[in-house]
Amino acid sequence: MDALINVVIPVFGLILTGYLAGRFEVLGPQSAAALTRFVYYFAFPAALFVFSARAPIDKIFNWPFIGAFVAGSGLTLWLALSVGRLWFRHDMATLGIVGFTAVFGNVIAMGLPLLLTAYGPDGAPPPIVVALVFSVLFISSAIAVLEATRASGPSPLRVALQLAGSLLRNPVVIAPVLGIFYSMTALPSQRRSVTILT
Repeated sequence: MDALINVVIPVFGLILTGYLAGRFEVLGPQSAAALTRFVYYFAFPAALFVFSARAPIDKIFNWPFIGAFVAGSGLTLWLALSVGRLWFRHDMATLGIVGFTAVFGNVIAMGLPLLLTAYGPDGAPPPIVVALVFSVLFISSAIAVLEATRASGPSPLRVALQLAGSLLRNPVVIAPVLGIFYSMTALPSQRRSVTILT
């Protein structure tokens, strides 16, 4: 009961507040689009950078956790593709969308605040890792399938450039990568200097 009151209700209460504000146009008709862009391009990347920069590297590169996520998502993807192909007779492009939506989870917008509320900063690494793995594996795969099935018949180089450009323009990918790089380079030297001073 404590978890429900202290973790779930505050997060979903905030979501309900945002819905009611949009429903009654408290902030104006254009507020939803503006707030969405702000959160996606500024608020989330800043939070992801801070939490990944402060997280121990062994918590970021937690290979058993990454393996469990990839295995579970891969099984879900296989089931979705099998049903879509054998039952609904979807073409390759549609199967790409079906598979993507089957494994998509709102790990940043929902998972991050819930885990932060429940566990504090220690709850941040799992959704960050999942967002990175999901972006690199599944978003890039969906883009590759869609590009490969276009009528123009793009070359493999064009598909690779499209994938690289999509990942490099995604702030949810770039921010934690920069945070991890910072953690691997700057923070250890800071910790050593603090140890020497003390």
